[in-house]
Parts: sequence; C-alpha cells; structure tokens
Amino acid sequence: MPNACKLFSILFCAVLVSVFASFSFAQSKPPIAKGPKLCVAQSANSSNQPVFADDIKTSLYQSMLQAGLNADDTPTATMLASKLDMSYKNEFVAKRLHCDYVLLSEIASAPAKAGAGSAGQLRLDFALFKRNHPKAVLEGSEDAPQTAKLTDGFLAITPKVAAKVAAAIPSK
Repeated sequence: MPNACKLFSILFCAVLVSVFASFSFAQSKPPIAKGPKLCVAQSANSSNQPVFADDIKTSLYQSMLQAGLNADDTPTATMLASKLDMSYKNEFVAKRLHCDYVLLSEIASAPAKAGAGSAGQLRLDFALFKRNHPKAVLEGSEDAPQTAKLTDGFLAITPKVAAKVAAAIPSK
C-alpha cells in the first residue's frame, strides 16, 4: 500500500506541475514592442446606446498591439466632457506608468447630415495626447457601421483607428 501511495503522489505532482507550466505560458503577455509607450484608456459612452465600452477598449488595445505599437491596457478612463481632454487622473496614471502617449476615446452619436438620413448613426471619437502636453497630437472620428449588435460595428473600426494612431506616433 505505501508503494501505491508513493506512485500516486508522484503522478499527482507531475500532473500538477504540467498544469501550472501550461497555465503560465497561456497567461504570458505578447512580446513588448519597441518605441514610445501608448496607454489606452477606457472608452466613454455618451451615445445613450447599449454599447459595451469594455469590449471597445479591449479591441482598441489589441488593434494597437497588432499595429506594432507598445500599447498598455491602462487602468484609467476617458471622462465625458464637451471635448476629449486629459483629466488629472489620466495625467497621474500616465506619469505613474511612464506612458509617452495616452489614447482617449468616446462612443458618441454622429450629428445628423442634411438629407443623408443618418439618424441613429454612432461614431468613435478619439484623441491622442503626448504626456505633459495639453493639446492633442491627433484628433479623429470613425463612423461605426450599423450592425445587428451595436458593439460589433465599433469592433470593426478599431483597426482603422489603430492605423491612424500608429501613423501619428514617431518611432524612437
């Protein structure tokens, strides 16, 4: 009986070690890109529509990584205001995390165009700020295509936003 217990213990430990090893590889982050660090803030939603801002932020972050940027999924959020601007908390987090740039974004209702019948059209406004600079380096907007699920329209445009942001950030 003691030999069976020893064998069981050895097998159990071997399985446990292999599970932890595979889990640690699955949890590893993608390779860090070189260049200025870009912190991606949580998207704000001023559209009064059921759009999942968390999904938009995750998609923006993933798109920035795929564009080759040194992006960071930052624990800060875009504040709703008349225009996209850095808040005190955004500045604080950017300094603490050594971010060279901060991307703010807002899910907004697009203004109705005369005769275009675009009522209900949504867009993603975005602004790229360099740390310690009050004026945005890049401001833009992308119209979200109308889809059955509103969030899906935004997920489709995040690569376009990432391409514009990547073009605005100089490589070191």
